[in-house]
Amino acid sequence: MRKINCRGTLGDTYGMVCKLYDVQVNGIDHYLHERFYKDSDVGDAIKEIFSLLPSRPKINIVYYSNESHLPPVVWGTFYEHDDLQFYEGDLNFDLPNIDKFNLPSKYNILQIKGSIRNRQSWRELSSEEITNIVDDTLPLVIMGRNDEVYGKHLEEFEFSNNKINLINSTSVLEGIAIVKNASNFYGPVGLWNYVSVSFGVKTHVFLRNKTDRWAMSVRIEQVPKWKKNVIYIPSEPTPHSMEFDIPFKLNNLVERREAKKKYIGNYSI
Repeated sequence: MRKINCRGTLGDTYGMVCKLYDVQVNGIDHYLHERFYKDSDVGDAIKEIFSLLPSRPKINIVYYSNESHLPPVVWGTFYEHDDLQFYEGDLNFDLPNIDKFNLPSKYNILQIKGSIRNRQSWRELSSEEITNIVDDTLPLVIMGRNDEVYGKHLEEFEFSNNKINLINSTSVLEGIAIVKNASNFYGPVGLWNYVSVSFGVKTHVFLRNKTDRWAMSVRIEQVPKWKKNVIYIPSEPTPHSMEFDIPFKLNNLVERREAKKKYIGNYSI
């Protein structure tokens, strides 16, 4: 049994579950920046995601203000040199029953807005994108957090089929169970598209910028069986829109930062 130190938010946490699935872990210290997350429910959501691990480790959320004092940590990405590799087998999670939602046997999922951080507010789909790209020939389940953005968008367009509004209506684990059984997923970069590809659901990911492409490069693009389930939708198709190559492994946080800075450029996140 071992103890693990981790960092990241919800998508990273799911990635860590995929790395730790068959590892005997008795405890996880998960580090979050107090400025952004101490007064939010992100810590509770992270604990819920880690509860998917068969080893059922004890989860301790640690808030920090000075990054230089952090111990070495594991990230939910699949490109670093570390002794934790992506679990290649089937993910047999103990998920809750979702019968109470009365979902049809076949449905697609739409997430309009991604990211729990306002600093990543670009991860939001426009009405035009939803109308022109999302397949509504099946009932459309709409998932996400309760936000004024959702209400605005839901009033701006109509679907050809039924829409089922589950915004702010599921736990994280219920959401995972719902995504697992979908026919298609449409949404921005974030937790739900990682869940979707991991279960073989056809996943349509809307890419906004190099930050989004970096997120795909170090997660989905590193896992062959995930890559075959994804369709990328760049906001502005250009010769550089689909650059994903990270042709190297990184040894530490300094290398990780330098590689990300080189890849993304001067954009600050």
